[in-house]
Amino acid sequence: MPELDYKYHGFTDEDLNETFTVGRYVYDKDTMKLSELDKALKETYLGPIGLEFMHVQDIEQRNWLQAKMESVLNKRCSPKQKN
Repeated sequence: MPELDYKYHGFTDEDLNETFTVGRYVYDKDTMKLSELDKALKETYLGPIGLEFMHVQDIEQRNWLQAKMESVLNKRCSPKQKN
């Protein structure tokens, strides 16, 4: 998935320690280093659990799905978390 490579978006290795505003909406942080964001996005979207949601027409629903996936790095929930 080339879109998950920071170089695809014009960043370089020298940018990995740069801090960016990402908004608390997703990763529960206001800012992240590019290296942290890169790792989090890859854990979320390249892991063993997948979710097809880009076809969802309702933008509010699509954003909700995206936020839920990214807030937990798309990891499996423990039985306690499911309840």
